[in-house]
Amino acid sequence: MATLETIEAKLVEYKLSKARVGEIMKMISELKSSSSARDMQETKVVDGIEFRYCRWHQKWEPADRFVYYKGKSKGYCKASYSVWSRNNNEIKKLSTTALANAVASGDFEKAAKVQERIAKLKANLNKPSSFNIVEDWHNRKVPEEAIYLDNDKIVRD
Repeated sequence: MATLETIEAKLVEYKLSKARVGEIMKMISELKSSSSARDMQETKVVDGIEFRYCRWHQKWEPADRFVYYKGKSKGYCKASYSVWSRNNNEIKKLSTTALANAVASGDFEKAAKVQERIAKLKANLNKPSSFNIVEDWHNRKVPEEAIYLDNDKIVRD
């Protein structure tokens, strides 16, 4: 994995000005410190429970509730992934069936409304503001309580 120093050296090697290198390094540093660029494998242990940061709920949740692929966290919990999948499936269904039916029947007003709904769903698909930790866990097929950290204290809703 590249370090900030190796990236800086590579930028200098590309003969970028010192000002440009400094500007790029500042952006990389800001990106690295932002919550959106969190290490998806980062964990916290509180009261013997391992927690991971859910990028969609923007909260630390128990690690055993996360989606994993080949042993690595995908960065989101099962409840938020269910919401994302449901919305993504609705986008696909609207895009193929509802929109095609509206156009085929000549109902262009309905087609425009369907297109509007698709655009709204797509715009919010990955926005953390479209997820709610308590509702997402309570609205699963098998409802569960939401468990997360608030100021390093375990909250159960």
